[in-house]
Amino acid sequence: MERRPEFIAALQKEFPAALENPRRDLDGLIHLEVAEFRDTVEDAVRDGRFWYVEQAFRFVEGYLDDSDDDVDNALGVSFLEDFAYTTFSKNEIESILCRLSMNMRKQLARFGEQWNVRVRPAT
Repeated sequence: MERRPEFIAALQKEFPAALENPRRDLDGLIHLEVAEFRDTVEDAVRDGRFWYVEQAFRFVEGYLDDSDDDVDNALGVSFLEDFAYTTFSKNEIESILCRLSMNMRKQLARFGEQWNVRVRPAT
């Protein structure tokens, strides 16, 4: 069953800024829509809005492996992999990791040693 329409509707509801100015040329291109969402998460890291980062990763985790192949692949590549290859400072990485589930930490660690650090969970 195709989950893209459900995923995009949920994304727009939970993260309206992610697709705030939808480009008509992106409509239906799930990888580009997910990349736009990822961009807002990367901006949140740079702005120190780690609560947004935490919410975004929880949202992504809720759809990983429980979607059709298109949504699952877009989240794995255009969100997780591209996010993992973004340059962040050591402090930013630690602030991100302490807010993620163990599953999401493992997902990011597949893409580089910088994500394979021990951090204490946020309190």
